[in-house]
Amino acid sequence: MPEIVEEIVIACCSLHNFLRSKQVSRNVYTPPGSLDNEDMDTRVILAGDWRAGPEPGGLLPLHKQGSNNFTARAKEIWENLCQYFNSAGAVLWQDNMI
Repeated sequence: MPEIVEEIVIACCSLHNFLRSKQVSRNVYTPPGSLDNEDMDTRVILAGDWRAGPEPGGLLPLHKQGSNNFTARAKEIWENLCQYFNSAGAVLWQDNMI
């Protein structure tokens, strides 16, 4: 079981790295100011906007998302992710899980 957890963590890290790999997706995934940053001159940690969010462990309510039809942009993102996870972002075991 620990091996599965390790593989899931690696997959999540790969997705995170992919989403941060391009400036456009980085600005959507983690907008400027959303994460903690360090002032390199003073070595002071500047709190990110995420700290003003819901309490840890709190869940946000889900609302109706609309139809199951996705937009052309969503399809483009899906295809981009598909290409990535079948090339540079692939893990050895992924084809065994289909």
